[in-house]
Parts: sequence; structure tokens; C-alpha cells
Amino acid sequence: MSLVLLKEQELETKKKKKLSEAKLEMEVRQCKKETEALRRHIAVLQAEVYGARLAAKYLDKELAGR
Repeated sequence: MSLVLLKEQELETKKKKKLSEAKLEMEVRQCKKETEALRRHIAVLQAEVYGARLAAKYLDKELAGR
């Protein structure tokens, strides 16, 4: 009887470990997706800043009469 209980405990321990590993894998995948989305967002913002700087430089020249 105790051998059966030990096997059940062992199975339960393995089940918890697998579940924990699966949760961690899902979190890693989610973090990778979020990281990629944030990188794309940063690239868009950098392009906007670059465009704004060019526009400001052009406007300065226009206002200076060049």
C-alpha cells in the first residue's frame, strides 16, 4: 500500500514540475512577443523623432530666410 502512495506522490510531483515548466515556457514566449512589439514601437518613435528634427531644421532655415 505504501508503494502505491509513493508512486502517486511521485506522479503528483512530476505533474507539478511539468506544469511549472509549461507556465515558464508560456511566460518566456509572451515576453519575447512583447519585446518584439516594443522594439517595433521604438523604431516607429525613432522615425517620428527623426522626421520632426528634419522638419524643425527646415523650418529654422525658412524662418531665417535661406
